[in-house]
Amino acid sequence: MRRSLLLASLFVASCAQPSTEPAGADPVDARPAVPEVASDPTDAAASEVAPPSSESMVAPPVAPTATPAVPSARPPVAGTDVHAVADEALRLIAARDVRALSAMVHPKWGVRFTPYSYVDTTTNVVLTRAQLESAMTDPTVRTWGSYDGRGDPIRATAAGYWSEFVWNKDYAKSKPLFDARRGGGLAGDNAATVYPGAHVVEWYVPARPDWLDWGALRLVFAPDATRWWLVGVIHDQWVI
Repeated sequence: MRRSLLLASLFVASCAQPSTEPAGADPVDARPAVPEVASDPTDAAASEVAPPSSESMVAPPVAPTATPAVPSARPPVAGTDVHAVADEALRLIAARDVRALSAMVHPKWGVRFTPYSYVDTTTNVVLTRAQLESAMTDPTVRTWGSYDGRGDPIRATAAGYWSEFVWNKDYAKSKPLFDARRGGGLAGDNAATVYPGAHVVEWYVPARPDWLDWGALRLVFAPDATRWWLVGVIHDQWVI
């Protein structure tokens, strides 16, 4: 009995011993600790794009572009004298060499044919370089305007019109007149308005005595920065 009491007192004493862990401490986690893997700086760069620096925001240099040529009244390129160009154009017209003449025609505007001195931009025929090149053999009949005094339409092929309203006289025997007129009919002359900045070169054949059969051929040349282009062929004569 005494031994039982002694064992009970020892058990109570052992339970009363204070705990070795501090109060309020969390119990120890028995799971093994997982080592932390150090982050790779390249991963962060891949997941987050850094803002561009001031150097990277500077635009790369742009190669300068050529300034468009500005048409002038006197092309600066040597060999583009309008006098020489006019003489060559007249020679080709007299020979009906439209293939060579087409190379002198403005590549975009073509060449306008005017049967009398007044340029009518709505009825006068404009031929492109390609059309002029084959004009002497082209069977196409066009309306080139109206006959003076009659009002009938001028319907002809290019070759027929050429004989009546382009080379109807031997203009090569006369001297060219630049931006002036010797012939002048009653139809009016608006070439300077229709072709601003261009040169109008006239060849004039006077009338026979007691006749009114004078004639004039005027070629209109417009400039760009490189040369003079043929843009107009104007016929003039006495009109009612």
